[in-house]
Amino acid sequence: MAARLMDLGFVAVAPEFMDILPAKPARKLPVREVLRAAFPGYILVEFDLGDPDWRRIASQRGVRQVMGAAPERPSAVLPVQAAWMLAQFGPEGVQRRSTLAAQVVAEPIAEGVLVRVSAGPLQGKLGRVVTSNGRAVVLVIAGRRVKMAQVGVVIAGPS
Repeated sequence: MAARLMDLGFVAVAPEFMDILPAKPARKLPVREVLRAAFPGYILVEFDLGDPDWRRIASQRGVRQVMGAAPERPSAVLPVQAAWMLAQFGPEGVQRRSTLAAQVVAEPIAEGVLVRVSAGPLQGKLGRVVTSNGRAVVLVIAGRRVKMAQVGVVIAGPS
């Protein structure tokens, strides 16, 4: 569907997660990759409300509705939200996630400790630990809660 909308001249993306999972014991492959929709049933489309051409989106086969208060008033995503989402999923709309690293168990990080993300799309960002169990850590980065594998963060300094 996103490709069809792009053929019409719209910027469209259906964000997906590429989960990297451990292989099943019966298989010889070391890992397997599974593509999953990040927001099943939704496509993010950039368009100008001032241009009546945007109405062609709603007429496409497979589109149930354009989200908003009414069909004539679609809901806008704030530019900062759009930028955050594009940073998460990249230009291809795919975020790679590994459950392999999450299997590593380490000492939990104390609540409130400042950490730096060392891998993934948020690499280099600072965040404060909300919870940690040694495998996964929940951080607050720029006012948003983010859950990730604990091996993807390093302690940045004193809390």
